[in-house]
Amino acid sequence: MVPYLHFYVNPKKDKEYVKKYFPVFEEMLGKRRFEELVKRQRKIERKLLEKEMGKIEGKWRKVEKRFFEVTAKKFGRWRRRVYFCHLSSTYICGGGYEYPTIIVFPFSEHLNPLHTIMHELLHLHVIEDVRKLCLKPKNFFEFGEIAVAFMSRDISKEFGLPILFPTSRIERKFRKIEKKVGLEREWSERIKLIENLL
Repeated sequence: MVPYLHFYVNPKKDKEYVKKYFPVFEEMLGKRRFEELVKRQRKIERKLLEKEMGKIEGKWRKVEKRFFEVTAKKFGRWRRRVYFCHLSSTYICGGGYEYPTIIVFPFSEHLNPLHTIMHELLHLHVIEDVRKLCLKPKNFFEFGEIAVAFMSRDISKEFGLPILFPTSRIERKFRKIEKKVGLEREWSERIKLIENLL
Protein backbone atom coordinates (compact mmCIF):
# COMPACT_ATOMS: atom_id res chain seq x y z
CA MET A 1 0.00 0.00 0.00
CA VAL A 2 1.43 3.35 -1.09
CA PRO A 3 0.06 6.29 0.92
CA TYR A 4 -1.62 9.28 -0.66
CA LEU A 5 -1.17 12.95 0.26
CA HIS A 6 -4.39 14.99 0.27
CA PHE A 7 -3.89 18.74 -0.30
CA TYR A 8 -6.17 21.48 1.04
CA VAL A 9 -6.35 25.11 2.14
CA ASN A 10 -8.15 26.23 5.29
CA PRO A 11 -8.28 29.96 6.17
CA LYS A 12 -9.88 29.24 9.56
CA LYS A 13 -6.98 26.97 10.53
CA ASP A 14 -4.54 29.60 9.26
CA LYS A 15 -5.98 32.04 11.80
CA GLU A 16 -5.37 29.48 14.55
CA TYR A 17 -1.73 29.23 13.45
CA VAL A 18 -1.36 32.99 13.88
CA LYS A 19 -2.27 32.71 17.57
CA LYS A 20 -0.39 29.48 18.15
CA TYR A 21 2.86 29.94 16.21
CA PHE A 22 3.54 33.62 15.54
CA PRO A 23 5.29 34.18 18.91
CA VAL A 24 7.56 31.21 18.15
CA PHE A 25 8.23 32.44 14.59
CA GLU A 26 9.10 35.92 15.84
CA GLU A 27 11.57 34.44 18.31
CA MET A 28 13.15 32.21 15.65
CA LEU A 29 13.38 34.84 12.92
CA GLY A 30 13.93 38.01 14.88
CA LYS A 31 11.46 40.88 15.06
CA ARG A 32 12.49 42.66 11.83
CA ARG A 33 12.52 39.60 9.55
CA PHE A 34 9.31 38.34 11.14
CA GLU A 35 7.51 41.65 10.45
CA GLU A 36 8.68 41.61 6.80
CA LEU A 37 7.24 38.13 6.31
CA VAL A 38 3.97 38.97 8.06
CA LYS A 39 3.49 42.01 5.78
CA ARG A 40 3.95 39.82 2.71
CA GLN A 41 1.76 37.04 4.15
CA ARG A 42 -1.19 39.38 4.69
CA LYS A 43 -1.41 40.00 0.93
CA ILE A 44 -2.00 36.33 0.16
CA GLU A 45 -5.60 35.65 -0.84
CA ARG A 46 -7.35 32.30 -0.93
CA LYS A 47 -7.51 32.25 -4.77
CA LEU A 48 -3.77 32.70 -5.00
CA LEU A 49 -3.23 29.95 -2.43
CA GLU A 50 -5.53 27.56 -4.32
CA LYS A 51 -3.76 28.33 -7.61
CA GLU A 52 -0.40 27.62 -5.99
CA MET A 53 -1.82 24.43 -4.48
CA GLY A 54 -2.70 23.17 -7.96
CA LYS A 55 0.88 23.73 -9.18
CA ILE A 56 2.50 22.14 -6.13
CA GLU A 57 0.11 19.18 -6.09
CA GLY A 58 0.83 18.52 -9.79
CA LYS A 59 4.59 18.44 -9.13
CA TRP A 60 4.11 16.27 -6.03
CA ARG A 61 2.04 13.65 -7.89
CA LYS A 62 5.02 13.05 -10.20
CA VAL A 63 7.24 11.96 -7.28
CA GLU A 64 4.71 10.82 -4.66
CA LYS A 65 4.67 7.08 -5.35
CA ARG A 66 8.45 6.87 -5.64
CA PHE A 67 8.95 8.94 -2.46
CA PHE A 68 6.69 6.70 -0.39
CA GLU A 69 8.21 3.52 -1.86
CA VAL A 70 11.83 4.61 -1.34
CA THR A 71 11.20 5.79 2.22
CA ALA A 72 9.26 2.64 3.10
CA LYS A 73 12.13 0.50 1.85
CA LYS A 74 14.77 2.48 3.77
CA PHE A 75 12.87 3.35 6.98
CA GLY A 76 9.97 0.92 7.27
CA ARG A 77 6.38 1.04 6.16
CA TRP A 78 4.10 4.03 6.50
CA ARG A 79 1.26 3.49 8.97
CA ARG A 80 -1.54 5.37 7.22
CA ARG A 81 -3.16 5.26 3.80
CA VAL A 82 -3.77 9.02 3.70
CA TYR A 83 -1.77 11.95 5.02
CA PHE A 84 -2.79 15.58 4.68
CA CYS A 85 -0.99 18.66 3.39
CA HIS A 86 -2.38 21.99 4.52
CA LEU A 87 -1.02 24.73 2.28
CA SER A 88 -1.01 27.62 4.68
CA SER A 89 -0.85 31.36 4.12
CA THR A 90 0.32 31.96 7.69
CA TYR A 91 2.90 29.26 8.45
CA ILE A 92 5.69 31.59 7.34
CA CYS A 93 8.66 29.54 8.60
CA GLY A 94 8.28 27.07 5.74
CA GLY A 95 6.76 23.94 7.18
CA GLY A 96 5.55 22.07 10.20
CA TYR A 97 3.34 19.18 11.22
CA GLU A 98 0.44 18.19 13.42
CA TYR A 99 0.10 14.45 12.89
CA PRO A 100 -1.26 13.28 10.41
CA THR A 101 -1.08 16.67 8.71
CA ILE A 102 1.90 18.53 7.33
CA ILE A 103 1.76 22.30 7.03
CA VAL A 104 3.52 23.99 4.11
CA PHE A 105 3.95 27.68 3.34
CA PRO A 106 4.16 27.62 -0.48
CA PHE A 107 5.74 31.06 -0.90
CA SER A 108 8.97 30.56 1.02
CA GLU A 109 11.95 32.32 -0.52
CA HIS A 110 14.50 29.82 0.75
CA LEU A 111 12.68 26.46 0.51
CA ASN A 112 11.37 24.44 -2.40
CA PRO A 113 7.79 23.40 -1.49
CA LEU A 114 8.46 19.80 -2.60
CA HIS A 115 11.46 19.60 -0.29
CA THR A 116 9.34 21.02 2.52
CA ILE A 117 6.66 18.38 1.86
CA MET A 118 9.25 15.59 1.95
CA HIS A 119 10.93 16.96 5.08
CA GLU A 120 7.64 17.26 6.97
CA LEU A 121 6.45 13.82 5.85
CA LEU A 122 9.67 12.39 7.26
CA HIS A 123 8.72 14.00 10.58
CA LEU A 124 5.43 12.08 10.47
CA HIS A 125 7.37 8.87 9.85
CA VAL A 126 9.54 9.65 12.90
CA ILE A 127 6.39 10.08 15.02
CA GLU A 128 5.20 6.67 13.83
CA ASP A 129 8.62 5.14 14.61
CA VAL A 130 8.63 6.62 18.12
CA ARG A 131 5.20 5.13 18.79
CA LYS A 132 6.05 1.73 17.27
CA LEU A 133 9.39 1.41 19.06
CA CYS A 134 8.14 2.96 22.34
CA LEU A 135 10.92 5.54 22.33
CA LYS A 136 10.91 8.40 24.82
CA PRO A 137 13.31 11.08 23.61
CA LYS A 138 14.29 13.70 26.20
CA ASN A 139 13.85 16.59 23.74
CA PHE A 140 11.44 15.51 21.00
CA PHE A 141 12.01 18.60 18.85
CA GLU A 142 15.78 18.08 18.64
CA PHE A 143 15.40 14.32 18.33
CA GLY A 144 12.90 14.71 15.45
CA GLU A 145 15.04 17.21 13.56
CA ILE A 146 18.16 15.07 13.91
CA ALA A 147 16.34 11.87 12.89
CA VAL A 148 14.90 13.65 9.84
CA ALA A 149 18.39 14.95 8.98
CA PHE A 150 19.66 11.35 8.87
CA MET A 151 16.68 10.31 6.76
CA SER A 152 17.16 13.27 4.40
CA ARG A 153 20.81 12.36 3.96
CA ASP A 154 19.81 8.79 3.09
CA ILE A 155 17.41 9.84 0.33
CA SER A 156 19.10 13.04 -0.88
CA LYS A 157 20.43 11.43 -4.07
CA GLU A 158 17.01 10.18 -5.16
CA PHE A 159 15.17 13.44 -4.51
CA GLY A 160 17.77 16.22 -4.22
CA LEU A 161 16.53 16.76 -0.68
CA PRO A 162 18.76 19.09 1.34
CA ILE A 163 19.41 18.52 5.02
CA LEU A 164 17.56 21.30 6.83
CA PHE A 165 18.34 22.39 10.38
CA PRO A 166 16.14 24.89 12.22
CA THR A 167 19.05 25.95 14.47
CA SER A 168 22.83 25.76 14.39
CA ARG A 169 22.74 23.99 17.77
CA ILE A 170 20.79 21.08 16.27
CA GLU A 171 23.19 20.94 13.32
CA ARG A 172 26.15 20.73 15.72
CA LYS A 173 24.49 17.86 17.61
CA PHE A 174 23.85 16.06 14.31
CA ARG A 175 27.50 16.46 13.25
CA LYS A 176 28.67 15.22 16.66
CA ILE A 177 26.77 11.90 16.41
CA GLU A 178 26.76 11.47 12.61
CA LYS A 179 29.61 8.94 12.42
CA LYS A 180 28.43 6.97 15.45
CA VAL A 181 25.00 6.41 13.91
CA GLY A 182 26.41 5.57 10.47
CA LEU A 183 24.54 4.09 7.53
CA GLU A 184 25.09 0.35 7.84
CA ARG A 185 22.46 -0.47 10.47
CA GLU A 186 18.73 -0.97 10.01
CA TRP A 187 16.72 2.22 10.50
CA SER A 188 15.03 0.96 13.68
CA GLU A 189 18.46 0.39 15.26
CA ARG A 190 19.73 3.77 14.08
CA ILE A 191 16.77 5.71 15.46
CA LYS A 192 17.17 3.98 18.86
CA LEU A 193 20.86 4.91 18.83
CA ILE A 194 19.98 8.53 18.02
CA GLU A 195 17.69 8.59 21.06
CA ASN A 196 20.46 7.16 23.29
CA LEU A 197 23.13 9.57 22.01
CA LEU A 198 21.06 12.70 22.59
